[in-house]
Formats: sequence, structure tokens, C-alpha cells
Amino acid sequence: MAAGGTSSRASEWDWILEGDRELVGSLTFVRGASPQQIIEAYGMDPAAARLLPAARASEAVRLPVLDETYLVVNPWIRAGRTGEWAFAIDEVGPISTYDEQATVQGLSRGTDVAWFSWTQTIDYFFYFVDGVEVTSFEPLLAQDRRGSDPDRFLTEMLQAGLDPGPDTPGVSGPGETQDPRICLLEMLTLALGIRLPREAALGPLLTVQRGRGA
Repeated sequence: MAAGGTSSRASEWDWILEGDRELVGSLTFVRGASPQQIIEAYGMDPAAARLLPAARASEAVRLPVLDETYLVVNPWIRAGRTGEWAFAIDEVGPISTYDEQATVQGLSRGTDVAWFSWTQTIDYFFYFVDGVEVTSFEPLLAQDRRGSDPDRFLTEMLQAGLDPGPDTPGVSGPGETQDPRICLLEMLTLALGIRLPREAALGPLLTVQRGRGA
């Protein structure tokens, strides 16, 4: 369940709440991979990618694919590296959540993957290790967790301001009013060392047009 809101404190992740990115998008992080590997996993040709900042990303689109209502459904994916993690930013959001879940689960073979997608109706986070769904949950409903180790990030969830539920010892809910999406991403910083500041996210990245089924 998605929930927009005003952050009560500054975060280096605040850029995801700006413009159209606040409405829909996804972030994929793969430990030890290359940006080209993520692009290829999503069914696109890394050789077709261009190094472009976010403001010029549309230059990578030759002919946008439209849906039945004439809305653009698959303009581009932008990929890069941050620390030991390769990442992809998709500002369209998952065309098929199930298809993209299979893609990121496959990317986790031999490593681990954090995948977070958000829309106007639902946000969801998955963490895979070597093909196994370790933990997954909606940031706004973090008390409902699934996976082989659903409490893997419990300590970091609390530190980031997510509410893991009333049955957690010593928990009475987040201490600050903070957008749950920002809390989720700050959890990734605390738990996995993933950081993606504005200058990296909006600066030059490998940018390639999506395919219809990507």
C-alpha cells in the first residue's frame, strides 16, 4: 500500500519523491554485478545504452511503446554502480510485477539482490539471496513480512523508522513522520551499505530503451 508524505528530516533518498518518480518507479540493486548485466537481464542490449543524465534520458528512446490509452509504458532504464552494488532505476515501474520478480530473483543467483518498486496503489520490497526470497514486505505494512528469514533486517527497520508491528519488544511505532519509502531505502543503507545520493542517481548513467516485455 503506497503512502505519500512529507519527510520530517532530510534524506539522501529524497530524490525519489520528486516529480513523476513519486508516483511510480523501481530500484534494483545487485551485489557484485555490472550495470551491463542488469540491462541484459531485463532483456535489453547493453551495447545500445547511452551515457546520459536523467534530464536527457529521453534521448535514448527511438520510438516509445504506448499502451491502449496512448500512455508511454516503457521509455528507459538507467543503470550504474554504487559501491559494490550495480543498480538500475526504472521510472516507469514494473510492467508485470511477476515477470520482474522472476528477473531479479534470477539475478540473485550466486549473490544477493534488493528490489523495491512503488506505484500509486502499492509499494513492495524483496530481498533475494542466491535465488531464495529471504524477506519481503510493504513498507507501510512492515508487520506483514514473508520469506525464509522475514526478520533479517528487523534491527535496521527499527532504526530507519519502519514499524515492524506491535508484537516487537520495545516498539511503539516510528519516532518521526517519514515517508515509508524513504524509511525502506534508509533501511537498505543501514543493513547493506547501499547508498544512492542525488548526484549519482540523476547524473550520467547507462540509459537504454526498454523492450515491450522488459
